[in-house]
Amino acid sequence: MGHDIGHATDPGNRYGDVNQDYCVVQEVYAPGEVPAGHRQIYIAAICDGHGVLGDKAACYAGKTLVRHLYTSCLRNRLLKDLNGEAEKLMSAAFQRGHTAALSLYDDPPKTVRCGGHR
Repeated sequence: MGHDIGHATDPGNRYGDVNQDYCVVQEVYAPGEVPAGHRQIYIAAICDGHGVLGDKAACYAGKTLVRHLYTSCLRNRLLKDLNGEAEKLMSAAFQRGHTAALSLYDDPPKTVRCGGHR
């Protein structure tokens, strides 16, 4: 059974043509790695960046969130068996993504070029 996955986004106009959204869909198992009795699991994240470094913050947050989930116990268990752990796992993943996005401001660039603005 195949899956069609798509997304659409609009960069807006505040920062020129810079699209500050980040979208990712990650398979949890490589082909042939899905455990017997399991189905493929997909991690999907859409992060909406805001501000001068919004595009980078959204990307950092999205990649960190997916990496945290990909390396978690999610790979070895059925979702129905996670019970209350699923909420804790997601909260931890979002917290790590949030921290990654904020880390951009620890050492921000001195200048930022914004898309189509001249």
